[in-house]
Amino acid sequence: MAELIGVNEVVSIVGTGPDAAYKIIRDLNAELKEQGFLTVRGRISESYLRERLRLSGVRECQTES
Repeated sequence: MAELIGVNEVVSIVGTGPDAAYKIIRDLNAELKEQGFLTVRGRISESYLRERLRLSGVRECQTES
């Protein structure tokens, strides 16, 4: 099951600031919506983010629960 991550995790994975991370989330959610998927504002599937940024082989983000 795909884990939805927020802006802080995107910042840590991509290495950008929060503004750029929010734009990445918005753009990827727009792609998913066009494909007929439901999206959650401000969250993105970590696996989809890594796939689109071609980071599939890179260590996954470890979030604290």
